[in-house]
Amino acid sequence: MRVITDIALEYDIDELVRFCHLDRISDKINNMKSIVVEGYKLLDPKAMYKASRI
Repeated sequence: MRVITDIALEYDIDELVRFCHLDRISDKINNMKSIVVEGYKLLDPKAMYKASRI
């Protein structure tokens, strides 16, 4: 099994906030977008695959 790392992620911060319904609680949390951006830095996406012969 092989692991692929360094997968590039692209996202639109406004669309992400709407998709996760974070705009509903944004009045309770200051700087919602900056919190999402900071959390995004913690992501380390990986994928695993296995090749087989048929």
